[in-house]
Amino acid sequence: MKLLRLKKVDGSLFVHLSSDDFVKYSVEFLYFSWLQQQPDKVLVPMRTDEDGNIILTIKGIVLKMIKVDGGTFLMGAQKSDKNGDNYDEEAEDNEKPVHNVELSDFYIGETPVTRDLWNAVMGGGKICASEEAVGDVSWYDCLNFIIELNRKTGLKFRFPTEAQWEFAARGGTKKTGNYKYSGSNNIYEVAWFGIDRERGESQPIKQKRPNELQIYDMSGNVLEWCMDLYGPYQDELQIDPQCGVGMERVLRGGAWVSAAFGCRVSRRYSASDEDKSDIDVFGLRLALLSHS
Repeated sequence: MKLLRLKKVDGSLFVHLSSDDFVKYSVEFLYFSWLQQQPDKVLVPMRTDEDGNIILTIKGIVLKMIKVDGGTFLMGAQKSDKNGDNYDEEAEDNEKPVHNVELSDFYIGETPVTRDLWNAVMGGGKICASEEAVGDVSWYDCLNFIIELNRKTGLKFRFPTEAQWEFAARGGTKKTGNYKYSGSNNIYEVAWFGIDRERGESQPIKQKRPNELQIYDMSGNVLEWCMDLYGPYQDELQIDPQCGVGMERVLRGGAWVSAAFGCRVSRRYSASDEDKSDIDVFGLRLALLSHS
């Protein structure tokens, strides 16, 4: 049994979480369901650019959320049929079956959360123009970060679902090719990965080429926690999927220590939601439920 403190605008909620997956997920699902029902009350400077992206400023730190138009896409990968959908000779069993997913519009972070943004929201650290992705946080650390960010901004941030993450990584409705990595088949163009291992930590954001949606660092740099519990894919059409069944949480994207195959857009990882990386590889990319 463990205790999670969920901060809310109107007080605090203390919830005991058992080791039972259903209870664990239900608590989190109830929080995000409650959040979706609350009206937006924007508490920080915010504007929308010509592409519909949202730009906020939090204690001098700029956070840009990319608007992703909804659509249907093929999620996952397979290596048994070279002429089939989403063929990848490096695909693993947990990336199949390739299946259709239909998603509504959403927003996703232009970059992973940086150390400066984390400190601006959570306090307790210097804001020193650090453009490095935060890379030493557990899923529960990120949940508390999101709750505090929502309190400070009046908006409805959350984790991306695994399907939202992969759709955005593949370029969404602006996709120009079935790329192995996010925005390119050439990993050197778009990712910090294993060849950069000697650098010893997560890397500054926006140093590599973005994908078609102008999203950076979705391949490599830091693994990114998703909302979903880790479990097998289903074969039938999925509409806005967001739960899953399993003992661990999904992470996506690969990291600065990963081999190239680990940075593919279809590659799936999992870890306990309490795990923190001791080598600076577990990070976060925000999603936004809505704004008004």
